[in-house]
Amino acid sequence: WSKVEPGGLLVIASRSKEEVARQQRSGEWLPYEAGFLSRVAGNSATFQKGHSAEDLYRLTTGLPGRPEQLAHDRKAAYSSIMLRRQGRR
Repeated sequence: WSKVEPGGLLVIASRSKEEVARQQRSGEWLPYEAGFLSRVAGNSATFQKGHSAEDLYRLTTGLPGRPEQLAHDRKAAYSSIMLRRQGRR
């Protein structure tokens, strides 16, 4: 957040919860703690959890900016939030 200039935008995007559940149901992802592990290549894996737009909003409530836009697109399988940092350029 410190790298965003006053008046600038920060966009955070995440796979949606629905997309993560869909991938898990396909049998490609394994349950792991609060999410899943996806197989990337060989023995390596990536942790996947999925967030709703409301989750992203809650995660950013401590930042000194204001939400400009929340998006949750089931078809595109992502959720996002756009925050504007306070101040002028």
